[in-house]
Amino acid sequence: MFKVPIGQGYLPDQLNDYSALLRVGQILSEQVSCQGTMEQLLLLTMTYVGAEQTMLFSHEGEQLSLVCRVGGRSDAVLPNDLDHAYCVAGNRTALMQESPCTLRCLPLLQREDVVGVLLLRHSHATVLTREQVQVVEVLGAHLMTSLRHIQVTEDLQCQTDEVRRLIRHLDAAVEDERKRLATEIHDELGSSLTAIRFGLAALEQDIVVDDLRQRCCGLSDLARSLLMNVRRMSVSLRPPVLDRFGLQAALQWLAQQTREQSGQQLSCEVACDIDESLLDEEHRLTLFRICQEALTNVVRHAGASSCRVELSLLEQGWQLVIRDDGVGLSVEKLFPHHVTTSMGLIGMRERAQRLGGEVTFETGHQGGTTIRVVLPLR
Repeated sequence: MFKVPIGQGYLPDQLNDYSALLRVGQILSEQVSCQGTMEQLLLLTMTYVGAEQTMLFSHEGEQLSLVCRVGGRSDAVLPNDLDHAYCVAGNRTALMQESPCTLRCLPLLQREDVVGVLLLRHSHATVLTREQVQVVEVLGAHLMTSLRHIQVTEDLQCQTDEVRRLIRHLDAAVEDERKRLATEIHDELGSSLTAIRFGLAALEQDIVVDDLRQRCCGLSDLARSLLMNVRRMSVSLRPPVLDRFGLQAALQWLAQQTREQSGQQLSCEVACDIDESLLDEEHRLTLFRICQEALTNVVRHAGASSCRVELSLLEQGWQLVIRDDGVGLSVEKLFPHHVTTSMGLIGMRERAQRLGGEVTFETGHQGGTTIRVVLPLR
Protein backbone atom coordinates (compact mmCIF):
# COMPACT_ATOMS: atom_id res chain seq x y z
CA MET A 1 0.00 0.00 0.00
CA PHE A 2 1.30 3.42 -0.95
CA LYS A 3 0.56 6.71 0.80
CA VAL A 4 1.23 9.78 -1.31
CA PRO A 5 2.36 12.98 0.45
CA ILE A 6 0.80 16.21 -0.77
CA GLY A 7 3.45 18.69 -1.86
CA GLN A 8 3.08 22.45 -1.77
CA GLY A 9 2.04 23.78 -5.15
CA TYR A 10 1.77 20.35 -6.78
CA LEU A 11 -1.82 21.10 -7.87
CA PRO A 12 -3.91 24.23 -7.47
CA ASP A 13 -6.33 24.25 -4.55
CA GLN A 14 -9.33 24.18 -6.87
CA LEU A 15 -9.78 22.83 -10.37
CA ASN A 16 -12.64 23.43 -12.79
CA ASP A 17 -13.97 20.72 -15.09
CA TYR A 18 -11.87 21.76 -18.07
CA SER A 19 -8.57 22.08 -16.18
CA ALA A 20 -9.18 18.73 -14.46
CA LEU A 21 -9.65 16.95 -17.78
CA LEU A 22 -6.67 18.81 -19.22
CA ARG A 23 -4.56 17.63 -16.29
CA VAL A 24 -5.74 14.04 -16.95
CA GLY A 25 -4.32 14.31 -20.47
CA GLN A 26 -1.03 15.65 -19.13
CA ILE A 27 -0.72 12.84 -16.59
CA LEU A 28 -1.42 10.16 -19.19
CA SER A 29 1.13 11.67 -21.59
CA GLU A 30 3.95 11.67 -19.01
CA GLN A 31 6.50 8.87 -19.11
CA VAL A 32 5.85 7.50 -15.62
CA SER A 33 5.03 4.08 -14.27
CA CYS A 34 1.49 2.80 -13.81
CA GLN A 35 1.94 3.26 -10.07
CA GLY A 36 3.02 6.88 -10.59
CA THR A 37 0.07 7.53 -12.93
CA MET A 38 -2.34 6.08 -10.38
CA GLU A 39 -0.94 8.22 -7.56
CA GLN A 40 -1.18 11.40 -9.63
CA LEU A 41 -4.75 10.60 -10.70
CA LEU A 42 -5.77 10.06 -7.06
CA LEU A 43 -4.22 13.37 -6.07
CA LEU A 44 -6.00 15.08 -8.97
CA THR A 45 -9.33 13.53 -7.95
CA MET A 46 -8.96 14.64 -4.33
CA THR A 47 -8.05 18.19 -5.34
CA TYR A 48 -10.82 18.42 -7.94
CA VAL A 49 -13.71 17.46 -5.61
CA GLY A 50 -12.19 19.11 -2.54
CA ALA A 51 -12.00 15.81 -0.64
CA GLU A 52 -9.96 15.29 2.50
CA GLN A 53 -8.79 11.85 1.42
CA THR A 54 -8.98 9.47 -1.55
CA MET A 55 -8.37 5.74 -1.35
CA LEU A 56 -8.09 3.08 -4.03
CA PHE A 57 -8.93 -0.56 -3.27
CA SER A 58 -8.22 -3.54 -5.49
CA HIS A 59 -10.91 -6.22 -5.66
CA GLU A 60 -9.87 -9.84 -6.15
CA GLY A 61 -11.67 -12.98 -5.03
CA GLU A 62 -14.36 -11.00 -3.20
CA GLN A 63 -11.65 -9.34 -1.10
CA LEU A 64 -10.71 -5.66 -1.04
CA SER A 65 -7.14 -4.54 -0.48
CA LEU A 66 -6.00 -0.96 -0.02
CA VAL A 67 -3.58 -0.14 -2.86
CA CYS A 68 -3.01 3.60 -2.54
CA ARG A 69 -4.10 6.45 -0.31
CA VAL A 70 -3.80 10.23 -0.77
CA GLY A 71 -4.41 12.73 2.02
CA GLY A 72 -5.99 12.13 5.41
CA ARG A 73 -4.47 12.20 8.85
CA SER A 74 -4.71 8.52 9.70
CA ASP A 75 -3.20 5.48 8.02
CA ALA A 76 -6.04 3.29 9.32
CA VAL A 77 -9.00 2.32 7.14
CA LEU A 78 -12.21 3.00 9.06
CA PRO A 79 -14.78 0.18 9.27
CA ASN A 80 -17.37 2.47 7.73
CA ASP A 81 -15.07 3.00 4.73
CA LEU A 82 -14.74 -0.73 4.16
CA ASP A 83 -18.48 -1.29 4.57
CA HIS A 84 -19.20 1.25 1.85
CA ALA A 85 -16.46 -0.15 -0.40
CA TYR A 86 -17.73 -3.74 -0.04
CA CYS A 87 -21.29 -2.57 -0.68
CA VAL A 88 -20.25 -0.85 -3.89
CA ALA A 89 -18.15 -3.83 -5.02
CA GLY A 90 -20.99 -6.25 -4.34
CA ASN A 91 -23.76 -4.20 -5.96
CA ARG A 92 -21.61 -2.75 -8.80
CA THR A 93 -23.44 0.51 -8.08
CA ALA A 94 -21.77 3.83 -7.44
CA LEU A 95 -22.46 5.87 -4.32
CA MET A 96 -21.83 9.19 -6.05
CA GLN A 97 -24.94 11.11 -4.99
CA GLU A 98 -25.08 14.82 -5.70
CA SER A 99 -26.74 15.52 -2.33
CA PRO A 100 -24.60 16.61 0.66
CA CYS A 101 -22.55 13.73 2.15
CA THR A 102 -19.08 12.99 3.50
CA LEU A 103 -18.35 9.64 1.80
CA ARG A 104 -18.61 8.60 -1.84
CA CYS A 105 -17.59 5.39 -3.63
CA LEU A 106 -17.14 4.45 -7.28
CA PRO A 107 -16.72 0.87 -8.55
CA LEU A 108 -13.98 0.43 -11.16
CA LEU A 109 -15.33 -1.98 -13.74
CA GLN A 110 -13.57 -3.95 -16.46
CA ARG A 111 -16.31 -5.33 -18.65
CA GLU A 112 -18.68 -6.53 -15.91
CA ASP A 113 -16.08 -7.38 -13.27
CA VAL A 114 -15.26 -5.08 -10.36
CA VAL A 115 -11.46 -4.73 -10.27
CA GLY A 116 -11.36 -1.93 -7.71
CA VAL A 117 -13.19 0.72 -5.71
CA LEU A 118 -12.45 4.44 -5.51
CA LEU A 119 -13.41 6.04 -2.19
CA LEU A 120 -13.66 9.80 -1.54
CA ARG A 121 -13.94 11.13 2.01
CA HIS A 122 -14.83 14.76 2.79
CA SER A 123 -14.23 16.53 6.07
CA HIS A 124 -17.81 17.82 6.00
CA ALA A 125 -20.97 17.22 3.99
CA THR A 126 -20.24 18.32 0.45
CA VAL A 127 -22.35 18.71 -2.68
CA LEU A 128 -21.04 17.52 -6.06
CA THR A 129 -22.46 18.79 -9.31
CA ARG A 130 -23.49 16.40 -12.07
CA GLU A 131 -20.47 17.56 -14.09
CA GLN A 132 -18.12 16.79 -11.19
CA VAL A 133 -19.57 13.30 -10.88
CA GLN A 134 -19.00 12.75 -14.61
CA VAL A 135 -15.39 13.94 -14.37
CA VAL A 136 -14.77 11.66 -11.38
CA GLU A 137 -16.14 8.76 -13.44
CA VAL A 138 -13.64 9.62 -16.19
CA LEU A 139 -10.85 9.67 -13.61
CA GLY A 140 -12.12 6.37 -12.25
CA ALA A 141 -11.90 4.77 -15.70
CA HIS A 142 -8.24 5.76 -15.99
CA LEU A 143 -7.57 4.60 -12.43
CA MET A 144 -9.07 1.24 -13.35
CA THR A 145 -6.66 0.95 -16.28
CA SER A 146 -3.64 1.79 -14.10
CA LEU A 147 -4.80 -0.60 -11.39
CA ARG A 148 -5.32 -3.40 -13.89
CA HIS A 149 -1.85 -2.81 -15.34
CA ILE A 150 -0.34 -3.06 -11.86
CA GLN A 151 -2.26 -6.26 -11.14
CA VAL A 152 -1.15 -7.82 -14.43
CA THR A 153 2.45 -6.75 -13.78
CA GLU A 154 2.37 -8.30 -10.30
CA ASP A 155 0.90 -11.53 -11.72
CA LEU A 156 3.61 -11.67 -14.38
CA GLN A 157 6.29 -11.01 -11.74
CA CYS A 158 4.95 -13.85 -9.59
CA GLN A 159 4.97 -16.19 -12.58
CA THR A 160 8.49 -15.08 -13.51
CA ASP A 161 9.68 -15.71 -9.94
CA GLU A 162 8.10 -19.18 -9.98
CA VAL A 163 9.77 -20.01 -13.30
CA ARG A 164 13.14 -18.83 -11.98
CA ARG A 165 12.74 -20.94 -8.84
CA LEU A 166 11.96 -23.93 -11.03
CA ILE A 167 14.97 -23.22 -13.26
CA ARG A 168 17.22 -22.95 -10.19
CA HIS A 169 15.94 -26.33 -9.03
CA LEU A 170 16.48 -27.83 -12.50
CA ASP A 171 19.94 -26.28 -12.73
CA ALA A 172 20.89 -27.83 -9.40
CA ALA A 173 19.58 -31.22 -10.58
CA VAL A 174 21.49 -30.89 -13.87
CA GLU A 175 24.73 -30.02 -12.08
CA ASP A 176 24.30 -32.97 -9.71
CA GLU A 177 23.72 -35.25 -12.69
CA ARG A 178 26.73 -33.78 -14.49
CA LYS A 179 28.85 -34.46 -11.44
CA ARG A 180 27.58 -38.04 -11.16
CA LEU A 181 28.07 -38.75 -14.87
CA ALA A 182 31.54 -37.19 -14.88
CA THR A 183 32.56 -39.42 -11.96
CA GLU A 184 31.12 -42.57 -13.51
CA ILE A 185 32.61 -41.86 -16.93
CA HIS A 186 36.02 -41.18 -15.42
CA ASP A 187 36.00 -44.08 -12.97
CA GLU A 188 34.13 -46.80 -14.86
CA LEU A 189 34.80 -46.16 -18.56
CA GLY A 190 38.23 -44.71 -17.88
CA SER A 191 39.32 -47.69 -15.82
CA SER A 192 37.94 -50.19 -18.33
CA LEU A 193 39.61 -48.51 -21.30
CA THR A 194 42.90 -48.33 -19.41
CA ALA A 195 42.68 -52.06 -18.68
CA ILE A 196 41.91 -52.83 -22.34
CA ARG A 197 44.81 -50.71 -23.49
CA PHE A 198 47.35 -52.44 -21.21
CA GLY A 199 45.89 -55.84 -22.08
CA LEU A 200 46.36 -55.15 -25.78
CA ALA A 201 49.91 -53.92 -25.16
CA ALA A 202 50.76 -57.16 -23.33
CA LEU A 203 49.11 -59.25 -26.05
CA GLU A 204 51.06 -57.38 -28.70
CA GLN A 205 54.35 -58.51 -27.09
CA ASP A 206 53.28 -62.19 -27.18
CA ILE A 207 52.10 -62.26 -30.80
CA VAL A 208 54.62 -63.51 -33.32
CA VAL A 209 52.62 -62.95 -36.53
CA ASP A 210 53.24 -59.44 -37.82
CA ASP A 211 49.71 -59.00 -39.18
CA LEU A 212 48.12 -59.79 -35.82
CA ARG A 213 50.63 -57.58 -34.03
CA GLN A 214 49.70 -54.66 -36.28
CA ARG A 215 46.02 -55.22 -35.52
CA CYS A 216 46.71 -55.24 -31.80
CA CYS A 217 48.72 -52.06 -32.15
CA GLY A 218 45.81 -50.42 -33.99
CA LEU A 219 43.35 -51.50 -31.30
CA SER A 220 45.69 -50.18 -28.62
CA ASP A 221 45.85 -46.80 -30.36
CA LEU A 222 42.05 -46.76 -30.61
CA ALA A 223 41.73 -47.53 -26.89
CA ARG A 224 44.17 -44.72 -26.08
CA SER A 225 42.16 -42.28 -28.24
CA LEU A 226 38.91 -43.36 -26.59
CA LEU A 227 40.46 -42.93 -23.16
CA MET A 228 41.47 -39.35 -23.99
CA ASN A 229 37.95 -38.60 -25.26
CA VAL A 230 36.40 -40.07 -22.13
CA ARG A 231 38.61 -37.92 -19.90
CA ARG A 232 37.77 -34.82 -21.95
CA MET A 233 34.04 -35.58 -21.71
CA SER A 234 34.33 -36.10 -17.98
CA VAL A 235 36.10 -32.78 -17.48
CA SER A 236 33.66 -30.88 -19.71
CA LEU A 237 30.68 -32.21 -17.77
CA ARG A 238 32.06 -31.13 -14.40
CA PRO A 239 35.67 -29.96 -14.05
CA PRO A 240 37.07 -31.74 -10.98
CA VAL A 241 39.32 -28.76 -10.26
CA LEU A 242 36.24 -26.74 -9.20
CA ASP A 243 35.23 -29.24 -6.52
CA ARG A 244 38.74 -30.16 -5.37
CA PHE A 245 40.55 -26.82 -5.38
CA GLY A 246 37.89 -24.09 -5.56
CA LEU A 247 36.87 -21.25 -7.85
CA GLN A 248 40.24 -19.48 -8.13
CA ALA A 249 41.94 -22.63 -9.38
CA ALA A 250 38.99 -23.34 -11.68
CA LEU A 251 39.27 -19.87 -13.26
CA GLN A 252 42.99 -20.45 -13.84
CA TRP A 253 42.10 -23.78 -15.47
CA LEU A 254 39.54 -22.00 -17.69
CA ALA A 255 42.19 -19.49 -18.76
CA GLN A 256 44.55 -22.34 -19.71
CA GLN A 257 41.76 -24.07 -21.67
CA THR A 258 41.02 -20.79 -23.45
CA ARG A 259 44.64 -20.43 -24.51
CA GLU A 260 44.71 -24.00 -25.80
CA GLN A 261 41.39 -23.67 -27.67
CA SER A 262 42.70 -20.58 -29.47
CA GLY A 263 45.88 -22.37 -30.49
CA GLN A 264 47.89 -20.09 -28.18
CA GLN A 265 46.70 -17.13 -30.27
CA LEU A 266 44.90 -15.59 -27.30
CA SER A 267 46.52 -14.61 -24.01
CA CYS A 268 44.26 -14.94 -20.98
CA GLU A 269 45.07 -13.67 -17.49
CA VAL A 270 43.24 -14.18 -14.20
CA ALA A 271 43.33 -11.74 -11.27
CA CYS A 272 41.61 -13.21 -8.24
CA ASP A 273 42.40 -12.69 -4.58
CA ILE A 274 39.36 -13.57 -2.46
CA ASP A 275 38.40 -15.52 0.62
CA GLU A 276 36.58 -18.50 -0.87
CA SER A 277 35.12 -19.46 2.48
CA LEU A 278 32.62 -16.61 1.91
CA LEU A 279 31.40 -18.23 -1.32
CA ASP A 280 28.61 -20.78 -1.13
CA GLU A 281 28.27 -23.61 -3.65
CA GLU A 282 25.58 -21.92 -5.75
CA HIS A 283 27.50 -18.64 -6.12
CA ARG A 284 30.74 -20.48 -6.91
CA LEU A 285 29.08 -22.58 -9.62
CA THR A 286 27.20 -19.60 -11.11
CA LEU A 287 30.35 -17.47 -11.40
CA PHE A 288 32.24 -20.39 -12.94
CA ARG A 289 29.56 -21.15 -15.54
CA ILE A 290 29.17 -17.48 -16.53
CA CYS A 291 32.93 -17.12 -16.93
CA GLN A 292 33.07 -20.35 -18.92
CA GLU A 293 30.39 -19.10 -21.33
CA ALA A 294 32.03 -15.67 -21.64
CA LEU A 295 35.46 -17.12 -22.47
CA THR A 296 33.89 -19.51 -24.98
CA ASN A 297 32.35 -16.49 -26.73
CA VAL A 298 35.72 -14.70 -26.71
CA VAL A 299 37.36 -17.64 -28.50
CA ARG A 300 34.53 -18.15 -31.01
CA HIS A 301 33.38 -14.63 -31.84
CA ALA A 302 35.58 -11.84 -30.45
CA GLY A 303 38.66 -12.16 -32.64
CA ALA A 304 40.63 -10.94 -29.62
CA SER A 305 44.35 -11.24 -28.92
CA SER A 306 44.04 -10.91 -25.14
CA CYS A 307 41.47 -11.11 -22.37
CA ARG A 308 41.49 -10.71 -18.62
CA VAL A 309 39.31 -12.20 -15.88
CA GLU A 310 38.95 -10.38 -12.55
CA LEU A 311 37.06 -11.60 -9.49
CA SER A 312 36.67 -9.39 -6.43
CA LEU A 313 34.45 -8.80 -3.42
CA LEU A 314 32.84 -5.34 -3.26
CA GLU A 315 30.31 -3.77 -0.90
CA GLN A 316 27.46 -4.68 -3.25
CA GLY A 317 28.63 -8.27 -3.61
CA TRP A 318 30.80 -10.50 -5.78
CA GLN A 319 32.00 -8.90 -9.00
CA LEU A 320 33.29 -10.88 -11.97
CA VAL A 321 34.69 -8.90 -14.92
CA ILE A 322 35.77 -10.40 -18.26
CA ARG A 323 37.50 -7.97 -20.66
CA ASP A 324 38.77 -8.60 -24.19
CA ASP A 325 40.23 -6.48 -26.99
CA GLY A 326 38.15 -8.05 -29.75
CA VAL A 327 35.59 -6.65 -32.21
CA GLY A 328 33.00 -5.89 -29.52
CA LEU A 329 29.29 -6.71 -29.27
CA SER A 330 26.61 -5.41 -31.61
CA VAL A 331 24.59 -2.45 -30.33
CA GLU A 332 21.41 -4.53 -29.99
CA LYS A 333 23.01 -7.00 -27.58
CA LEU A 334 24.12 -4.24 -25.22
CA PHE A 335 20.56 -3.48 -24.09
CA PRO A 336 19.35 -5.76 -21.28
CA HIS A 337 15.72 -5.88 -22.50
CA HIS A 338 16.57 -6.46 -26.15
CA VAL A 339 15.23 -9.76 -27.47
CA THR A 340 18.39 -11.49 -28.62
CA THR A 341 18.88 -14.86 -30.23
CA SER A 342 22.22 -15.32 -28.44
CA MET A 343 21.51 -18.12 -26.01
CA GLY A 344 24.90 -17.55 -24.37
CA LEU A 345 24.03 -13.97 -23.37
CA ILE A 346 20.54 -15.02 -22.27
CA GLY A 347 22.03 -17.82 -20.18
CA MET A 348 24.48 -15.48 -18.45
CA ARG A 349 21.74 -12.99 -17.56
CA GLU A 350 19.39 -15.67 -16.31
CA ARG A 351 22.02 -17.34 -14.13
CA ALA A 352 22.82 -14.02 -12.45
CA GLN A 353 19.18 -12.94 -12.05
CA ARG A 354 18.29 -16.18 -10.30
CA LEU A 355 20.61 -15.11 -7.46
CA GLY A 356 19.37 -11.52 -7.50
CA GLY A 357 22.35 -10.32 -9.54
CA GLU A 358 22.84 -8.72 -12.92
CA VAL A 359 25.06 -8.92 -15.98
CA THR A 360 25.99 -5.86 -18.06
CA PHE A 361 27.75 -5.72 -21.42
CA GLU A 362 29.90 -2.79 -22.54
CA THR A 363 31.65 -2.14 -25.83
CA GLY A 364 34.26 0.59 -26.33
CA HIS A 365 34.47 2.95 -29.31
CA GLN A 366 37.59 1.14 -30.50
CA GLY A 367 36.09 -2.31 -29.94
CA GLY A 368 36.58 -4.70 -27.09
CA THR A 369 33.95 -6.04 -24.73
CA THR A 370 33.56 -5.88 -20.97
CA ILE A 371 31.18 -8.28 -19.26
CA ARG A 372 30.45 -7.32 -15.67
CA VAL A 373 28.67 -9.69 -13.30
CA VAL A 374 27.52 -8.64 -9.82
CA LEU A 375 26.00 -11.15 -7.41
CA PRO A 376 24.76 -9.94 -4.01
CA LEU A 377 26.11 -11.56 -0.88
CA ARG A 378 23.92 -14.09 0.89
